[in-house]
Order: sequence, then structure tokens, then C-alpha cells
Amino acid sequence: MRSNEMSIEILAMGLKEAAEAVGLSHWTLRKLIAEDKLSAFRVGRRVLVEPEALRQLVERGKETTETPGPSGTSQMQVKG
Repeated sequence: MRSNEMSIEILAMGLKEAAEAVGLSHWTLRKLIAEDKLSAFRVGRRVLVEPEALRQLVERGKETTETPGPSGTSQMQVKG
């Protein structure tokens, strides 16, 4: 970065950008928002997500452990 260029802090991003950032589909993010598992807000018609909300979603995902389920199948279980 050149010394005269300014760094811009990202305050919020649209669902498409947020989905790309965490490797999920925008439909999955919409579902998580509807289930109150991801916080978001509207500005006009756009649904925006703050980077910190995405970090929290990823951290909760890291707490997920795989446990054996019935009949030898595996289930994902979230600690919490």
C-alpha cells in the first residue's frame, strides 16, 4: 500500500459478500438470520452483516464436535 492511500474499515457487508467471506451460501446466511443465529440489519432494501457477527458465527462453528450417532452414523453436536 502506498503511503498516500487510505485504509477503509469494513463496517458491514451484504449477504453475498458475507457468504463468500465464510464459505456459505447467502441462503444459508438468510436461514441463520431467521433462526436468530446470525445478527443482521437492514439499510433500505439491503440486508447487512457486521464482520464481528461473522467472526462469532465461525467461532461457534469451531466449538462443534462430531459425536457418534445411532446406527454408526455421525452427528454434529454444538457445545453451548
